Amino acid sequence: MRHDPGPHPLVWTGDLTYWRSAMAARGDLEHRYDGVGGLLRLQLDLGMFPYFQYDAFWPFDVRYPDVIVESETVERTTRTVWRTPKGALAGQTRYCPESFSTAQTRYPIRGQDDLDTLCFILERQTYLPRLDHYHAIAARWGEEGYPSIGLPRSPMSSLMVEWAGTVNAAYLVADAPRRVADVLTLMERNIWRVIEAVIEARIPVVHFGDNLSSETATSLFDRFMKPYYLRALDRLHSGGVRAAVHLDGTVRGLLPKLSGVGFDAVESLTPAPVGDVRPDEMRALAGRGDLVLWGGVPGAAFSRSFPQKRFVALLEEVLGAWQGGPFILGTADQVPPDGDIERCRIVSEIVSARQAGVGRS
Repeated sequence: MRHDPGPHPLVWTGDLTYWRSAMAARGDLEHRYDGVGGLLRLQLDLGMFPYFQYDAFWPFDVRYPDVIVESETVERTTRTVWRTPKGALAGQTRYCPESFSTAQTRYPIRGQDDLDTLCFILERQTYLPRLDHYHAIAARWGEEGYPSIGLPRSPMSSLMVEWAGTVNAAYLVADAPRRVADVLTLMERNIWRVIEAVIEARIPVVHFGDNLSSETATSLFDRFMKPYYLRALDRLHSGGVRAAVHLDGTVRGLLPKLSGVGFDAVESLTPAPVGDVRPDEMRALAGRGDLVLWGGVPGAAFSRSFPQKRFVALLEEVLGAWQGGPFILGTADQVPPDGDIERCRIVSEIVSARQAGVGRS
């Protein structure tokens, strides 16, 4: 994961899955870019190092013994119900064709009275690792790419993103802290099976796909997130596994905290003017010279409404600011459906030219 200026090439990678799925939904995706092999081909054609492959990213299935889970989709709205002897939880999502994305329109947890039901569900929740699928994709890609692998969302991130929503989770922390602590303990216990499976399988790098943003998580970090990260990273590192964490929102509040708990890389860093920190501030803000800064090319900058000259200037600014330390140049976090995919090729050309210049000096 580390970039050593000189004999090793600068890595340029990125998440093209959002753009590709939107193109497929519109019927505009070339057939040669279909499937697992198609994503590899797309990234290689654009001069990128293939990394993200969501068919392998979540290497586990989730089971809920003694819980009846029902799901129904009507006119782009999907309603999911978890039925238990302790009561039922119901959540709802809606697919938005304009953005080719799905949004939560109702979270399962509405208030603290629902936490007993959630605990019942979590007490029975089981993650079943399916790393054979990951290994099959990794073997197919060979040395041309590296399909990423993600852990289940960390406990507090799961509560905010999957079960309660950010605002409601904040109220729960204030109104029912002990019951929230019970929920987080159960979630961590369940994740541990995946961590042990990853170590046993000798996976070299994992992602904490927590979709963090300093706007929502900074005030909760020390009390509710730091202890889990410390325990999980200690176990992974002792098993020879390095770890990156996904921070694709505002950076200032969380980057030093994530660096401080021992992550090897912080991925999807979004610099100003899209994010809240300039590229030349990030290394000092991280406080560690060995932390891999990963990202730097905002997804919004791929939009045709973002002038191409400004896109190139931002790229040059990132490359200049991050040189001399370990970094991976990447999208932050995805190329959007309306993105100009040819800008990926522009990045590749600039990186290649820059690398050739380094080689001659």
